[in-house]
Amino acid sequence: MSNSDKIPMTRYVYGICYDGEIVYTGSTKDMTFRWKKYKDEHNTPNNEKKYRIRIHQFMREKGFDNFSHQIIETFEDITKQGIYKYEGMWQNTFEELGFNLLNKLKAGNGTHRDLNSIAYANNRARMNERIQCEFCGAMIARGNIRRHQKGGNCLNSRKVLFS
Repeated sequence: MSNSDKIPMTRYVYGICYDGEIVYTGSTKDMTFRWKKYKDEHNTPNNEKKYRIRIHQFMREKGFDNFSHQIIETFEDITKQGIYKYEGMWQNTFEELGFNLLNKLKAGNGTHRDLNSIAYANNRARMNERIQCEFCGAMIARGNIRRHQKGGNCLNSRKVLFS
C-alpha cells in the first residue's frame, strides 16, 4: 500500500455502464486516469492477470466504446481503506435492485483489500491449516499443497507424474 493510500483525500465510487445498466463498481481517486487504465488494460493479452478479469472480458466481447462510466458518489477526506466500505454498500444496493455485477469480490466485507477484516483472518487461518498430501501423506499447509506436489518434495507425486 502506498503512502497516498493512507492519506485522506477526495475519492469516488464509480460504476461502469453497458446498455444503460451498471455492470461493475469500483473506487478511485482519479476517474480520468482510471478510465484510461481500463481502456489500456481491457485488451492487453501481455498482462495475463488483468486480461482474465471479467469486466475486461466483457468489454472485449461488447467493444470498449459501448461502455461508459459514471461517478456514483464523491467522498471528501477518506482513505483508500475507508472507501471500500461504501463501494461494498453500493454493490449490495445494485444487486438488490437486480443488477448483475461483474465484480469478482465484494468490497468492504472482507475481501483481499480489507486486511483487518474477519474474513481475511479466516482465510489466512484456512490457508495455514495443515492438510495431508494425497500422494505422500505429508502434512502440508493448505496454501502450499500444490507447490509441494509440483516442486519435487512430494515423492509419490513424482512416481504418478512419470509412470
